[in-house]
Amino acid sequence: MSPKEKAAFAKEKMADLFISIHLAGSKQPNEKSGIQFIVARNEFENAVQSKIFASALIQEFTANYP
Repeated sequence: MSPKEKAAFAKEKMADLFISIHLAGSKQPNEKSGIQFIVARNEFENAVQSKIFASALIQEFTANYP
């Protein structure tokens, strides 16, 4: 599902928040890996709440998976 399709799906379902979590990893040692949070754009009604929740998730991941 593309980012636009995900946003349309969330809007269609009248979602309270929109956060897409992506994990990047590598089978190769010394290759970069990480996590990415994508949230609603500012023009969406729930953008502020999505950003607050995503920030809390980032803090939890950072604290528990340094």
